[in-house]
Amino acid sequence: MITIIQPSLNPNSKTAVLCHEAISQFKSRQITPRLIDFRKLELEFCDGRAFHEYNDSIKEAYQSIQESEIVLIGCPVYCWSISGVLKNFIDITAKAFEGKKIGILVQAGSPFAYLASAELMKILSFEANATTVQPIVKSNINDFDHSGLKSKKVEEKIMQLLDALLA
Repeated sequence: MITIIQPSLNPNSKTAVLCHEAISQFKSRQITPRLIDFRKLELEFCDGRAFHEYNDSIKEAYQSIQESEIVLIGCPVYCWSISGVLKNFIDITAKAFEGKKIGILVQAGSPFAYLASAELMKILSFEANATTVQPIVKSNINDFDHSGLKSKKVEEKIMQLLDALLA
């Protein structure tokens, strides 16, 4: 099973556009991944409590990740770093990521802010003992227009990432 995590809270999220492009590409391969969309998730703060004390929404997301062999994570970049909400979610659910193959879809405002993906890779490696797969898909504001993703290069990178994840 495959789970895609879309962690942007923005109603007009470009990270969500990337995640939905990945879903479309998986479906073209007769694979239907699960989607965890943070805009629909009942988020809670990581505060050191026992996992069983978190709400059912978090527990369902954890179970989806735990049951998956592959996880694809959208990564919106804020202030040259991963979003706080994504880090908070990983802090709560890190054990579910153990041993998983992880792909990363980065959406940054500028062409260079994608370097935040290195921080996400470090977190997943050291906190969750997960393995990230190359290539990292990097996109920025210039890869989109009013109708969505316009960059063929980004679409091709998503295909390459899916090939690597499914290998």
